[in-house]
Amino acid sequence: MAIPPGLDDQLSRHFEAADRYAAWVKRLRAGKPVPRLPFDASDPLAQLGHELLLLADTLNRREAELRQLFGLVQTVEQGVSPDDILARIFDSFAGLIPYERIGCAFISPDGAQLTAHWARSNLGPAQVSVGYSQPLAGSSLETILQSNEPRIINDLEAYLRDKPESDSTRRIVAEGGRSSLTCPLVINGRPIGFLFFTSRNVNTYRDLHQAVFRQIANQLSVVIEKSRVFQQISHAAHHDALTGLPNRALFFERLEQALEGVRRGGRLAVLYLDLDHFKRVNDTLGHPLGDRLLKSVADRLRDCVGSAGVVARLGGDEFAVIATSLTLPSDAAALAARIGESIRAPFHFDDHEIAADVSVGISLAPNYTSEGQELLRMADVALYEAKNNRRGSYCFFRADMNERVRARIELERDLRRALADGEFELHYQPIVGLHDSRIVACEALVRWRHPERGLIPPAEFVPVAEDMGLIVALGEWVLRTACAEAATWPDEIRVAVNVSTIQLCDKNLVAAVTDATRTACLQPGRLEIEVTESVFIDNTTAILATLKELLDYGVTTAIDDFGTGFSSLSYLLTFPFGRIKIDRAFIAGLADKKESRAIVRAVSQLARSLDIGVTAEGVETEQQLRHVRLLGCTEMQGFLFSRPRPAAELHRLFLRPADAADGEPAPGARRRSRAEPVKRRA
Repeated sequence: MAIPPGLDDQLSRHFEAADRYAAWVKRLRAGKPVPRLPFDASDPLAQLGHELLLLADTLNRREAELRQLFGLVQTVEQGVSPDDILARIFDSFAGLIPYERIGCAFISPDGAQLTAHWARSNLGPAQVSVGYSQPLAGSSLETILQSNEPRIINDLEAYLRDKPESDSTRRIVAEGGRSSLTCPLVINGRPIGFLFFTSRNVNTYRDLHQAVFRQIANQLSVVIEKSRVFQQISHAAHHDALTGLPNRALFFERLEQALEGVRRGGRLAVLYLDLDHFKRVNDTLGHPLGDRLLKSVADRLRDCVGSAGVVARLGGDEFAVIATSLTLPSDAAALAARIGESIRAPFHFDDHEIAADVSVGISLAPNYTSEGQELLRMADVALYEAKNNRRGSYCFFRADMNERVRARIELERDLRRALADGEFELHYQPIVGLHDSRIVACEALVRWRHPERGLIPPAEFVPVAEDMGLIVALGEWVLRTACAEAATWPDEIRVAVNVSTIQLCDKNLVAAVTDATRTACLQPGRLEIEVTESVFIDNTTAILATLKELLDYGVTTAIDDFGTGFSSLSYLLTFPFGRIKIDRAFIAGLADKKESRAIVRAVSQLARSLDIGVTAEGVETEQQLRHVRLLGCTEMQGFLFSRPRPAAELHRLFLRPADAADGEPAPGARRRSRAEPVKRRA
């Protein structure tokens, strides 16, 4: 069969083209760059090659998009902020989908609200601003979630005429938008929000945009969700979970940043804050209420400091402040005073009113140092000083404080060991009945016999034991020991034990008292619990309930140091105390102060009318003894009869009348003895 003229050449050209296209496809499959091929509209193979070239170009673009998305995922892992992630995502859309406005909104965790999170607009001032929120229920967006399909509106004005209730559409039209594309963002079947595109032209978006956008939106959902999760993890790593304040790690980061300004000539102060007696709130009202108190304290600190510094929670009831807007040390003092005033205002939670206070230590940079860790340590040292001097105060760091803090640390270390090693002992001061001059009771006073420092008075170690949380264990030891030793005394002599506010707030106090008396075989009526008036300042209801349990058990109670504390006579009416002990400050002035005599007489008359006994404390002279008898006191206690003595020395005193000599001069007979400067008890 003869070949038509010219066909041979035509076939040869087709075969050559086929070879070229085969080689071209091989290079394409290998990922190598491909040359542009000549295009002949009359040649079917050339047309095929042209379409393949367009397909390759499309595939290259898709590959670039996927690489870009992969890069976005990596940026999330590198800690880039969500806003930066979204900016990069939206930049990547610029060549794929036409828009003048682009944005995203996220659904609230409860699924009820939709809030605009990020937006970029070339249409003028945004009417739908970041932070704008609307209910999701009943909106057209809820329909999109139900269908899980993108929605195209190519004429927003016409849509608004049909659905005039659409507030968000009205706002977009007011910006100049005329068509829109909305796509849900879904991760693991759970909708997390929407992406929005708006154009100033009608009929902008086509089904092709919808298909492309759906594929990319699925990938972006993963990126956005991963970014949000990363942000949550990062926030949790640098913030306190309870209060939302920066934690210790972020505090030091911010402090180092602030110190850069100090090294360029600026100033700052670090304030170390500690809530006074916060443990008492947890022990008596429970940890949930304690947590609410900490959150409220954090809110007040934020209000006090504002944008002029950083507030952080370092742990427990300890907070720290970096104050950068300073010119003088007095500015830091003023801030500490404002903080104290704010914290002292009562806190109200349900039916509870809580009175709180705060102690503050202050260090300054560059006055002391420009190192962050050292600044906080110095502020901590100053805090120690503030708490030792007077709780609820502030104190600036001074170099001489270091030695006192070192001594305090050593004291704490030795105190932890002392109870286990049996270094504590009880001394007893007799209480004498004025009607028959016989000993009617002995007050137990704890002493610490340190192996190196000798006898340490309670005024030195009891406050430290309270701060360390050892006072409850020490108080239980005092109860057990006092009851055991009192069981060897004559039956008519009672033993008085001081109980602190912290012990009264301890839920195990009643059990400790019953255990101590039963173990010692001591009748409950021979144990007298002494409390000071200050215990009624906080949590009165719980304390009175504890005292009522002790009263029901048979223990008697006394108000110690009456007249120097809270001094609310209402407690004498609401609780049947068995005894009032008038503070030594009033007894010391009986000889030359008519005011002291008037107060002692009034208290004695009030007590007699309420059938309450009255003990005069600190009687050191015969003249004072005559006065307390004449003014109506029923008992006396003081150096005139005996100083505090070890238990072994008491038995020879039990038969001795009060007007007999002590056998040795009482030190400081006309003034408070240096051996007993302050009566601190446990």
